[in-house]
Parts: sequence; structure tokens; C-alpha cells
Amino acid sequence: MLHLESVIDSSGHRVIAAHGQINGAAVKHLRDEMRAQTTAQVPLILDLSGVDAMDREGADLLLRWGEDGLTLRGGSLFIRTLLRERGLRAQGG
Repeated sequence: MLHLESVIDSSGHRVIAAHGQINGAAVKHLRDEMRAQTTAQVPLILDLSGVDAMDREGADLLLRWGEDGLTLRGGSLFIRTLLRERGLRAQGG
């Protein structure tokens, strides 16, 4: 299960904090929510600090977004390693 929380931080960026697992149906939920948030014309950050598991489909989605310039932040050692294997880095991680 994936829970998403959206806030504007002190620098004016919209931070989407993900909690739970980015896999299965949660990938579609994340994609839909991020698509809805990008219409706000506010710089977007995806905070992965609360993510405890991710499958290949979730990692591939983040790879595409990372290549498009989405800022990724946080994440456990497992998540950061998974991203690093695909050439991505999360800020603060």
C-alpha cells in the first residue's frame, strides 16, 4: 500500500512524500498523483524517505522521471541502492 502526502516546503517546492511500497497498483496511483501535481507549475520533489519497498516497475518509473528532471530525495539504503543501480541519485541519500 502507498500513501502520498503533498506539501509546499519553505523554498516553494511541492514535496510529495511517499510512504509504503511502490509496486503493483501503487505505481499507477503514484503516476496519477504526480501527473496531477505537475499541473501546479511548482517545482516538484518526490521524497522517498517513507518508502520501504519498490519493485522493478516502480524503479523504472522513477528512472523515467529522473531522466526528465524530477528531484528525488531521501530513501532507505535499499531504495538508494536500487536507484543507484539505474544511474539515479536521491538528494540527502
